[in-house]
Amino acid sequence: MPRTTPTSPPDGSLSKRSDDLTTPFRKDTRISPSSDRLTSLPILVAIVFAGALLRGLAARGDLWFDEIWSMLLTASATSLPGVFTEIHHANNHYLNTAYLMWVGADAAPLVYRLPGIIAGATAVALLAVAVSRPPWRSRSLR
Repeated sequence: MPRTTPTSPPDGSLSKRSDDLTTPFRKDTRISPSSDRLTSLPILVAIVFAGALLRGLAARGDLWFDEIWSMLLTASATSLPGVFTEIHHANNHYLNTAYLMWVGADAAPLVYRLPGIIAGATAVALLAVAVSRPPWRSRSLR
């Protein structure tokens, strides 16, 4: 009976193990970082677009209670600096209230929600950039 080694099968044929480093024609199946980014870029753009589209679709409809409350607060300010000095309330978010004052009381609800839609889409885009460049894949390791 022939002796077998741990790397050779009992029938005596050569090993077909994938971790055998003696195989001269072993293919390198790693993906280079530049091609990895190029293939994932359309996917990331599609995710950002889908996120913005969903936010836009969800922003349709009537104003909610806190949005109406913010609109009522803008009526108590006499000017744009009044947003910072005249309205002393927990629901007064300065930039949002200034935007609501600038837009006016007769705009569509989607216009009032536009800063939130833009901020949400930007957050998804920034997250996509952060995920595509993980800190453990620094230039020194490539």
